[in-house]
Amino acid sequence: MLQALRKINYKFDIIIIIVIFAVSIIGIVHIDMIFYNAGLVNGHGFKAIPYGLLYELSKLVIVIFAIVRVFFHLKPDKRNKKYAVTALVSFLIYFGSWVFFFTLHQPGAVYYLRGFKEWVTKNVDIDAVQTWILSEEADKYFRNKLGLYSNDIFPRDLPDFITNFGPEYIAFRKDDSDKGRHVEFGWTQLGGSWGIVIGSASIKTNQEGMIRHSK
Repeated sequence: MLQALRKINYKFDIIIIIVIFAVSIIGIVHIDMIFYNAGLVNGHGFKAIPYGLLYELSKLVIVIFAIVRVFFHLKPDKRNKKYAVTALVSFLIYFGSWVFFFTLHQPGAVYYLRGFKEWVTKNVDIDAVQTWILSEEADKYFRNKLGLYSNDIFPRDLPDFITNFGPEYIAFRKDDSDKGRHVEFGWTQLGGSWGIVIGSASIKTNQEGMIRHSK
């Protein structure tokens, strides 16, 4: 009978460790998918907040259970050290998931932008915008000192391929040459912003990685 109970306890320790490890992995993957799917529809990733809290609470409950469980097995027997080991391993997995998340794991914005890139490819006629930028029709927008329009005051004579994918604002920018013309399309949500910049086909830009600027 005692041997059977010991085996059950041993298996239960393994289950505790496997569960907290699985919750840690599933939580990170699920949150990343939420951000990616939000980018696919050009939406927001607010759903990641309650799910993130739920996963962290679940891991914390498991760790607390593993620690409290040690005090129910405080007997002068070396075999009972396994409960303390289980609690320690559970805590290390919990702590390690935070270390991984803030050091090696990519931010949610990276996964969001991967999905957003697919949305842009599907919904924005980039070739048409690049051609229009260098046309005479676009001249007046790049001469305008303001050069910024929100979606409630978009000029009626803007082509459909400039406005039909629903940008919240459009900014027309240029440097000293016509080749430096570019259009910024943006969206905002709770103080955050994202968008795309489309310039003439001759402009060279970084294709990957972070672009640093003075602001």
